Amino acid sequence: MKQYVITLDLGTSGFKLGLISEELEVVYSTYQSVRSNDLSTNLDLIIAMLKHLDTEKFPVCGITLSGQMGGVVAVDSNFNPLTPFDSGLDVRCEKYNHLLHATLQEELYEVTCGSPRNTPKIMWWKNERPEVYRKVAKFVPLHTYMAGKMCGLRGEEAVIDHTMLAFWGNENIARLDWWLEGSKALSLELEKFPQVVSPFSFLGSVSREFANLSGIKAGTPLYVGAGDQSAGLYGMGFNRPNLTLEVSGSSTLLFTTTAKHIADTSGTIIYLPALFEGLYYSCSYINGGGINLPWFKNLVDSSADEAAFYKEMGQRASQIDIGSHGLLFNPYLGGRQCPYDSAMKGAFLGLTLEHTTDHLYRSILESIAYAHLIGKERMEELFDLSIETIYCCGGGAKDPLWNQIKASVLSSTVQPLQSYEGNLIGNALIALVGCKIVTLEESINRPIRPTGTPFTPLKSEQARYRPYSELFKNLDTLSYQAISHALSELSQD
Repeated sequence: MKQYVITLDLGTSGFKLGLISEELEVVYSTYQSVRSNDLSTNLDLIIAMLKHLDTEKFPVCGITLSGQMGGVVAVDSNFNPLTPFDSGLDVRCEKYNHLLHATLQEELYEVTCGSPRNTPKIMWWKNERPEVYRKVAKFVPLHTYMAGKMCGLRGEEAVIDHTMLAFWGNENIARLDWWLEGSKALSLELEKFPQVVSPFSFLGSVSREFANLSGIKAGTPLYVGAGDQSAGLYGMGFNRPNLTLEVSGSSTLLFTTTAKHIADTSGTIIYLPALFEGLYYSCSYINGGGINLPWFKNLVDSSADEAAFYKEMGQRASQIDIGSHGLLFNPYLGGRQCPYDSAMKGAFLGLTLEHTTDHLYRSILESIAYAHLIGKERMEELFDLSIETIYCCGGGAKDPLWNQIKASVLSSTVQPLQSYEGNLIGNALIALVGCKIVTLEESINRPIRPTGTPFTPLKSEQARYRPYSELFKNLDTLSYQAISHALSELSQD
């Protein structure tokens, strides 16, 4: 009898559910946006999504969850939450992020993955809410919490897979485990951190209580799963060195696969471990970069349909000349992460009475491409390579204007992928490997699946984008006056 797996991806903006066959056919999938960090509300949403599955017709042999890699929940010994979900977009803990950077200094980049997000949150809870911290058995990410509730784990049984180490801050990337010396320097107790295991490990079985709520058969095995970005890369076939992918999601990321970790003490490049040994995903990213677009939409017309709004704005922005008439957008509304500078916040630079919403929209698209160029050039320098093709996925990959902007700014061919189901396929493969229906080798040797026509750099555009990208590179060092004067001159060209 054909077997099926259930996959859940708990992203920053919403949850995806898939029912997938052993041949990786997506039998059913759905997406629900999420507006709340309330754990009970989110668990109820998952239960409601699962109730739609016909598990009598499609027998399920395993379940895997993946999730956003930033953010933690504190649980007690009974796996009950002591805190709400402390999201990666919540920046209350930034003074502890500064302290972490000051304490670890260059070792942060030499020993860890290079982008601390979760450990500063734990430092915040320890110092600002000690009465809560004392009761904590483990701090876990969102999808681990939900999986634990599905199979009735106790606090001491909490685990994460090694890809989830990427956004903590006291991990050892070479050992794929916690960094003892760094944790001591930060006065952290490692017993409050989950055990690190393989993403393909057995986590537990669906409890009878959860089965009664959801309709999923009690005893169905759950596998540990992975961080959403690593799961998506694995599912889309980015499983060998020297491949580059741009992800236009809630955060915008640029990845290049590499067989080795080379510390970037500038902080421009961070790392995510792959699901299997011998591969890393080097990365530069804009924390919340993709959220700039819904932020802008809500300022302009909060009641508009999102898809229709972006389609119309894309068409209108395509009529605006390159450079948005001397306008530059700083996309770090949540602070900059690569390299780290939480005090660098967003801005429109060069703004005049002549600018319209069309100019502002285009400048957002252009400036995210300028930020990617910094990461691309640093990757090429670190790994001694030339990135000629950049695959792209996520909601932004459907925008032809944005794809052409990226191609010309980055001087690389931009090739969209069949990407919506990347995380679901990655999760499905984890469960199928766990169930021993698919071997790890078979799961790794998957082809990359392009879709549509690639976007190639246009020489006429490259030359005109260059001065804007150079200005963007020097936002740290140029005065506001110098930037304004340069943009004023460019607007006259």
